[in-house]
Amino acid sequence: MRELKADSQYCSPFADLMAQFVQEGRSCGYRYETESTALRQLDRFLCDMGLTSLELPKSVVESWTEKRPNDRPRTHQARISIVRRFGLFLRRKGRDAYVPEARITPVIRPDFHPYIFRHDEIKKIVEAADRIPPEIHAHMRDLITPEVFRLLYSCGMRVSEVLHLKVSDVDLTAGILTVRRGKFDKDRLVPLAASLTARLRKYASALGERGPEAIFFPAPDGGPYSKRTIYGIFRRLLRDSGIPHGGKGKGPRLHDL
Repeated sequence: MRELKADSQYCSPFADLMAQFVQEGRSCGYRYETESTALRQLDRFLCDMGLTSLELPKSVVESWTEKRPNDRPRTHQARISIVRRFGLFLRRKGRDAYVPEARITPVIRPDFHPYIFRHDEIKKIVEAADRIPPEIHAHMRDLITPEVFRLLYSCGMRVSEVLHLKVSDVDLTAGILTVRRGKFDKDRLVPLAASLTARLRKYASALGERGPEAIFFPAPDGGPYSKRTIYGIFRRLLRDSGIPHGGKGKGPRLHDL
């Protein structure tokens, strides 16, 4: 099999093979964005170590996987994971590579617990969203907020999926949303309740005629709102609903909806 041309983002002797590794993952339906970033870091490390041959020796791998002073458990785990997976890939390609044992991966014991909303709390959040006032510098946020939070709750969608919906993804005749490149980079169809479909028709009518590629819930610049902005609104809705927030990492989270 002919090797791919080296990706310009890699500079180590493994440049061609790293490009193949990422392409293989993406051909299986994964985005491989996090992996690509981690691989670039490994690539720079191999360059700094002065590696000149197409082999991954134990001494280099152990230096890479050694815990660093400022490492969080998840950061350390990610560094071990990428060199393990790349090492196994190299072996499949007939290259000499040391693969660290899986048991050296740190055990992560999260102290986070999801927040389970009561029905009356959801009702308060939705009512608070309905009361968002028009603001000069917040383009149609008073129209967008109630529908975004209804979708998050009633359809089980991720916030990024809601924010990146395009006009062509929202079938207001059949009452079906098309989520593009969702989890595992797959598309899926999401049915809407009749009452929510009616609300979205009213919302779409208020915005007027728009092209199929237009963002369904547009930010002032016409693109999608950021997750940070929606999270800020979420914190405001929690406050207005009398639902306490435990601080960063403690929730409730948007995802808990």
